[in-house]
Amino acid sequence: MAALVVAVEEELRQRDLPLEGDPKRSGFRIHRDTRFSNNKSPYKTQIGAVWYRQGSGKDGAGVLYFHLAPTGCFIAAAFYDPDPEVLGAIRERIRVHPDRFQDMQDALAANNLALETADSLSRMPRGYEDMKESPVAPALRLKSFIVRRTMAPKAAGTPSLVDTIANLAEAGLPLLRFGWQAVDEVSGG
Repeated sequence: MAALVVAVEEELRQRDLPLEGDPKRSGFRIHRDTRFSNNKSPYKTQIGAVWYRQGSGKDGAGVLYFHLAPTGCFIAAAFYDPDPEVLGAIRERIRVHPDRFQDMQDALAANNLALETADSLSRMPRGYEDMKESPVAPALRLKSFIVRRTMAPKAAGTPSLVDTIANLAEAGLPLLRFGWQAVDEVSGG
């Protein structure tokens, strides 16, 4: 996985994509947290790695993620379960700039990607009730902003894996940039 992190980072740099990874920190630990689980098996059966916004570190909001498991693999560009401040910043940017949000969705659709809607609130979040009839209402109810492509586990062993990951990074970049701009507007960055 460390070699993959390095190879993908090199490809991202060649494509001038603002993502980076660290072979020592981009991977996730193999040990499961069994403290509150009925399943006490000590190891995970999947492995993952993340590439993050340049200069932000592994815990920065908005990442490229690769997931490898015997049951299936995927690559995602995401703001997965973001901190309340980040989620609020993205929602506020959607409210203030619905046209830019729609442009971002159109750019994703041009690359055969769409935001996942499975993890949504049933009602409008507090402070956004006035947007209930808005075309962006479904997006305001999202708890995570994710675009993903699945792949067969066998495909993860091919030489084209680095390109496949970088291609998703390129295709999902409109989502990442939209979210990063929202965070920058709030933080003044």
